[in-house]
Amino acid sequence: MEDKLRILKMVEEGKLTGEQASKLLETLEKNDGDKVKGEDDDEFFKIPKSTNGTRMLYIRIKSHDGENVKVTIPLEVIKIMASAGSNVIESMDKYDIKIDMILEAIDKGVVGPIVQVDTDEGDKILIEIA
Repeated sequence: MEDKLRILKMVEEGKLTGEQASKLLETLEKNDGDKVKGEDDDEFFKIPKSTNGTRMLYIRIKSHDGENVKVTIPLEVIKIMASAGSNVIESMDKYDIKIDMILEAIDKGVVGPIVQVDTDEGDKILIEIA
């Protein structure tokens, strides 16, 4: 809910167009409930291959405390989020993941894993473009 209010505030402030906000809100709704418990690592970190040509950014986080998160975002939306800010992008900072590096990979047409993190505490993070 906090993300939706933040998006609406950015529209109010003129930082986002209505079309950009609509795409972000659709993505939030699509990914609502993507937290998955009890899934094994192979299945959890499996990235589907695109069948319609739309390139996506996949973020998978398995936390040592049992919180598992799957986020799937169209690449065009990630560019909007980067320019406007978002909780997903802000939360990557704690793992020293730089959004500029991800945007550069998107611009260069990179396909495949671009970030993999395994912490001593047992957290696992995968960011992949497919």
